[in-house]
Amino acid sequence: MAGVARSLTSRGSEQAGSPTVETPTTSLPSSANVTTEYDQHGHGHFFSKKTFHKPTYCHHCTDMLWGLIGQGCICEVCNFVVHDRCLKTVVSPCSTVASNVIKNPVPHCWTESMHMKRKFCNVCRRRIDPDANAVRCEVCEYCVHLECQDFSVANCKECATFVPGQEGTKVAHYHHWREGNLPSNSKCHACKRACWSAECLSGMRCEWCGWTCHPGCVKNLPVECNFGHLQSIMLPPYCVSIPRTDVPLETILGFQLKKGKTEEKTRKFSCYLFFIQESSLPGMSF
Repeated sequence: MAGVARSLTSRGSEQAGSPTVETPTTSLPSSANVTTEYDQHGHGHFFSKKTFHKPTYCHHCTDMLWGLIGQGCICEVCNFVVHDRCLKTVVSPCSTVASNVIKNPVPHCWTESMHMKRKFCNVCRRRIDPDANAVRCEVCEYCVHLECQDFSVANCKECATFVPGQEGTKVAHYHHWREGNLPSNSKCHACKRACWSAECLSGMRCEWCGWTCHPGCVKNLPVECNFGHLQSIMLPPYCVSIPRTDVPLETILGFQLKKGKTEEKTRKFSCYLFFIQESSLPGMSF
């Protein structure tokens, strides 16, 4: 009995002295920790470290990613590629949160399915092959693959924002920025450097005044838009209202139509007319 007691005691001491085996836990990689930190800026990207095996360019600064292993990060949702040094300055929202940033959603006016050259998809950020089917907005130059059309963001230009009773001189008009697909040789309006790229979806362009800039230089530009070179001939959107089908065409035009006009023709013509308030355009008469 004494021998058995000594053996049990020795086994107990060995178990007490042996290290405790802990259950392995999965830890997030360093790139995931970086993602959590930079996602506080509100862009919604989920970046992860990646090794690129062909020449790749940063979607934020348009510079090439240099190195052999882990040259940069890529968003696992929208394929946004970025340098490690550019992570903190990313302002382009991810497609997962882009729809939440819009205050007044405006649908796009899509063209028929067509083939495009030297264009990038605004949803998946990939190059649109010349043989691939794609659609484009006729108003704001928003280009997407045909299969990406259902995931597009309804952020087209709002061309009719007239509110009865407001004075046109007190209305502020802001830029409407569109990312990527800039004209060749476009230069940033803030830093005067080239901001276009033929290798990736990068750069910003105002759909009203035509200003182009880097995504990081948007904060250095004035918030209000002055329509640029088109200021003298541009009809501001706050002077235009959407045609109302409930108002008779005689009221809109201000004169009586002929009796031969049917209601269907009247409704058809009213869809193409815009009610312009002369009082909201000081110095202009129609």
